[in-house]
Amino acid sequence: MKYVKQESVLRSLYPSNLKGYAQKSFSGYFTACPSSSGDISIVILEVVCFVLPFFSHILLKGSTMLFIPRVPSRRKAAVLQDVTQEAKTLISRAEHVKQQVGIIELQPGDQQKKEVEDWLSKVEEIKTELQRIEKGVEDGISSSTKTIQDQIDQLREDIKKLLEMGGFADGLTLDNYASTSVSLAVSKLKGQKFAYNLRRILSLLDRGVDRIGVHGVGGVGKTTLATHIHDELQKKLKSSAGNVYWVTVSNDATVFDLQSKIAEAIHCRNILKVKDPKKRAGILRLELSEKKSSVLILDDVWRDIMLEEVGIPDGFQLLITTRSRDVCQRMECKQIVNVGCLSEEESWELFREILGGTYDILSQEGKDTASLISKKCAGLPLGIKVVAASMRGVNDIHEWRNALAELTDSTRRHQGLENEVFPSLKLSFDRLNDMLVQKCFLYCALYPEDYEFFKGRVEQAHYVSSKKQTTLIEAWIAEGLLEGLQSRQDQIDKAYVVLNKLLNACLLDPVARNGIRVKMHDLVREMAVKTGKEYHGYMTKAGQYREDSVLREPEWTEDLTKASMIGCGIEVVLRAVSPNCPNLTTLLLRENPITCISHDFLSQMKGLEVLDLSHTEIEILPKSISDMENLMTLLLNGCKKLKYVPSLAKLRKLRELGLRHCHMLQARPNFKGVKGVYLMLRKLRDLVLCNGSNFGALLEGMEGLTNLQLLDWDGVRIQLSGMNPTLSHLQELRLDPTFESIKGVDLMQLVCLKRLVGCKFSEMDDFGRYVSSQHYLQLNHYEFHVTHASLSISSKGSFYPSVSKSVQFHGWKSTELAVLPRDVRSVSFTRCDFGMTRSMDMIPCLQGVAGEIREIHLMSCDGIEFVWSSASSLCSSFPRLEILQLMLLKDLKGLQNGVVLPTPPSSLQHFRELHIYDCGEMLKKLFTPLMARDYFQNLEKLWIAGCKGLEEVIGASEEGDGANHDNADIEAAGDGSIPQQEHNLRQYLPNLKTLELGGISELKSICGNQLGTLSSVSIESITVVHCPKLKKLSLSLPALSGGQPSVPPRLDCIMASKEWWESLEWDSDETQCLLEPLLVVSI
Repeated sequence: MKYVKQESVLRSLYPSNLKGYAQKSFSGYFTACPSSSGDISIVILEVVCFVLPFFSHILLKGSTMLFIPRVPSRRKAAVLQDVTQEAKTLISRAEHVKQQVGIIELQPGDQQKKEVEDWLSKVEEIKTELQRIEKGVEDGISSSTKTIQDQIDQLREDIKKLLEMGGFADGLTLDNYASTSVSLAVSKLKGQKFAYNLRRILSLLDRGVDRIGVHGVGGVGKTTLATHIHDELQKKLKSSAGNVYWVTVSNDATVFDLQSKIAEAIHCRNILKVKDPKKRAGILRLELSEKKSSVLILDDVWRDIMLEEVGIPDGFQLLITTRSRDVCQRMECKQIVNVGCLSEEESWELFREILGGTYDILSQEGKDTASLISKKCAGLPLGIKVVAASMRGVNDIHEWRNALAELTDSTRRHQGLENEVFPSLKLSFDRLNDMLVQKCFLYCALYPEDYEFFKGRVEQAHYVSSKKQTTLIEAWIAEGLLEGLQSRQDQIDKAYVVLNKLLNACLLDPVARNGIRVKMHDLVREMAVKTGKEYHGYMTKAGQYREDSVLREPEWTEDLTKASMIGCGIEVVLRAVSPNCPNLTTLLLRENPITCISHDFLSQMKGLEVLDLSHTEIEILPKSISDMENLMTLLLNGCKKLKYVPSLAKLRKLRELGLRHCHMLQARPNFKGVKGVYLMLRKLRDLVLCNGSNFGALLEGMEGLTNLQLLDWDGVRIQLSGMNPTLSHLQELRLDPTFESIKGVDLMQLVCLKRLVGCKFSEMDDFGRYVSSQHYLQLNHYEFHVTHASLSISSKGSFYPSVSKSVQFHGWKSTELAVLPRDVRSVSFTRCDFGMTRSMDMIPCLQGVAGEIREIHLMSCDGIEFVWSSASSLCSSFPRLEILQLMLLKDLKGLQNGVVLPTPPSSLQHFRELHIYDCGEMLKKLFTPLMARDYFQNLEKLWIAGCKGLEEVIGASEEGDGANHDNADIEAAGDGSIPQQEHNLRQYLPNLKTLELGGISELKSICGNQLGTLSSVSIESITVVHCPKLKKLSLSLPALSGGQPSVPPRLDCIMASKEWWESLEWDSDETQCLLEPLLVVSI
């Protein structure tokens, strides 16, 4: 055993200025014990107590024990203060570099430089070394023979060098990597429409269109489409000076953020140090202006971007993807492309592709179930991918049936949809940022899957078989969602604003091309049902057929606010069911075969405000309705077997009562519940009494309804005489022109009236006196039917005007027609005798209002041969005319009589729709070339059907009434002639969007031989049905910069039979290949 004094050890450890202090302060002995390896380990044998405050640790290192004295805290601060501050500066710089690299790498393909990566690694080493030294000073340990001060000095030197290296004047990433090397598309395009949209957008970009918007519902494939566009452009621009840049725009991005992203995408380094957005915009504008033939793709744009503020110059090619059509419109996109869902066949193809080999091992029942599951995804690519992927590898039929049940029953949850699809769709809902719009959207989900709503009453009137279908705008009003507006017209206007917002956000979809009806996509509805249930207390069972035909009480909870069981097959509501739902405000039981509702069922729903039992089989309403004092809307429309309504005297808040088509109710003596209680219903605002033969008992006592704003007597035999006090506040009156007429003097008493629908006059003199009173000037909307006493109207009219003020004449002679209201916008003549008048413009009553007319309709008026009597009339008559409909005019020969002359640019500049139906065999040609070119250049929609003699839509006249002028105009070149190939390039009707031709057995051409073609600039849809002699489409195709033909930029579909399509003659096989994906085969 060997002993070693501590003094020698202490001297080697302490700085020179402390050695004396240590020598005086310590005493004791250390015992040295040899280790098994021959090394000597020093072990403390004895330490004097007062030594402990100065020693914090003993470290064995080799054969020497090292002691570090604990440094007082104030000295530690002095030792580390400078180096810590310098290190913070370096670390802050490193964090900034990381942030900038992260922004740059949002641009697909950008790559961080190796020198940046190495620099950041060295900064991490500095951080580690500083932490080690701080810990050593704190704990009193040094891990090397250097003094603490030496280590700190070295660290400061390393920090200084890294700060000097961290400027990166040449940038953080490799230049041009993003725009020349990387493909973005990871998913294949599915469906003909997607492939068509790809070609269409590339064609638009090739032709220099500078602003293109792509919109569609979340998960429909907008970004996938944009990535394919990026890759195609990348290939094309690879050999040129142009580039394609991709920027993902977050939903909360500011102008500053977007400027930074675009700057990094185009490698504009000098903008990053500039903080003023206006100066940054100027720098960006200059940089982008120098990047010729380049395209900027802004993906996932949530709100309109002020391009001027960002710094994107006018004319720079821009492609945006967004969920909202509003964004495209507000950003003034030149072309807007809607990305729709896949067809049923394409959905199934994608579903099977994702399933892979799983499909082949399924049983037949499993395959059938898989097909049904695919249909439940309703063509939404994201939904298809998520659901199919979740079933990959599953071959147990029980799991497949369970998956189908989860998708069918909204009360059950499919994990894939819950986690991946619904959050994406709900983001669109959240971004509406308008509580009213959100409430209206959620209300739509109370109706069954695939339910089609009519927009409003005007749209619904077009369809006879629409009695059960709901008018969405009126449903919102009945629900009370539009309360607080001064008038019903204000409510209707606001409702259309809401409806358009939902359509533009792709949360509602238009049904077919006419857009009269709307519906919810299946998965969008499921999201809405889930949202309504979780956040608003909704219970939605609509469309889920209940085999037990009984409402189960456990489903009715106290926190319910709205409940819908529309179309569930419920027949009887038993007495045993009495849900306690004090917060329930809306109950929809419509379209069920309910025959009886127990009195107890409604007894605990005291807060109910809306009760809809329309189109049920109920015969007697439960007495408990009489005690529902908060009820505001009671809808019994279509309850054809209803015989008894209990007293409504306590329903003092009732504002809408719907009794349309209640045929059994009118003559029942025990209808005393309603009879005589109108005095109690002072707040009743809307009363609907439609399609009953005798509502006499019901109408007794109506003098108490002094607050009525809407009265719907459509289909009721009634007189206004004597009811003026009752209707003093009436704003909207709906009548049925197929029943009794009214007197003008009665209308004049309705001083608050704003909307008048279906008003019939049977005396021309009475109509004339009413017009002279100018009462019509207070109306925002009117529809007058002036019908000869000898003529009965079997329907509500042969047409439905699209404007708000119309007059329809039925069965009159031209000499009997009265003066029209001076603000009339639409005039119709049905079965009228105009004597010797052969042209529409010569009808006497039209002369005084010709300058204001927007629509004219002629039906079954024998003797009318032309619309315009002369070239001068064509130039000057009806300057604001927009729509012309000609039907069953057997003597019609053409649009204009006489020679067609060149016209000033202002002629018929508003004319946009022409409808010609069943106009006999005398009409051979519709337009001459000059007429099509000069007069109808703004025509947007052309429908021709049943005109058996029509041979050409555009054809040179055989009688010289324009052919010579046309030819002279065509050949008015420098040398007096034009080569034939130039002549064939003439294009007509450049604004035509819709062309429909049907049942024209003699039609041989759209444009006559060697006259040219229809322009395809604006065309959106073409329909050709039963035109066997038509062999050419006569449609010009736009050319790319290289001269190759491309698809028309807006054409969505060509509807025709397969046989006709295959019989067409094509200028080239390429033209047929381009258009064939757009074919929709009619059967």
